[in-house]
Amino acid sequence: MNNIAIKGHIRDIEFSHEVGNIEYNKAKIICPGINGKEDDLLLVRFKKYCNKYQEGDYVELEGNLRSYSTKENNKSTVEIYIFTYFDLPETPCGEVHIDGRICKMDNLNSTYKGKKYIHFILANNIYTTSSKLDKQISKINSYIPCTAYGELAEEISKLNISDIIEVHGEFHSHTYKRKSDKEIMLAHEVVVKSFSLES
Repeated sequence: MNNIAIKGHIRDIEFSHEVGNIEYNKAKIICPGINGKEDDLLLVRFKKYCNKYQEGDYVELEGNLRSYSTKENNKSTVEIYIFTYFDLPETPCGEVHIDGRICKMDNLNSTYKGKKYIHFILANNIYTTSSKLDKQISKINSYIPCTAYGELAEEISKLNISDIIEVHGEFHSHTYKRKSDKEIMLAHEVVVKSFSLES
């Protein structure tokens, strides 16, 4: 399972990459965030021919979360993005439904106001075909950062690495200062609202 529905205004449409003569574009989506604030530009990738929208258009889309790792100047970066065919969402906008195996989990921590939180990484597998005419199935591995707060964080902290869970939450962005060079970075994560442990 890996599904996200989101709505907002599309910005900065540009070329991303090309695979087998199929051109992929990327863009950013401005959408409502936590506490009514605008979320910083959520990243979206799509096949160019799927996009019927122009700069600034309002879009409602459904897709799945994927991760993409790059290395530049000896610095590794993992980008979390939404892959979509611009299908209209069947689930309420803003919701993420994803399952996977816990592959990394930080210790339970507290905010400066004393609220408990925990960060963890969910390894998710998507099985897909390269095109609607192609029957060859390929597996896409994605590593999705997640954060939970309060009692939910305490429950998750009791889980183990390699446990398989299903998560319901929301996809959001935040900024942080990189320790190595103090550069302000933009990160994306799933803020967990509920989860269930799969056997």
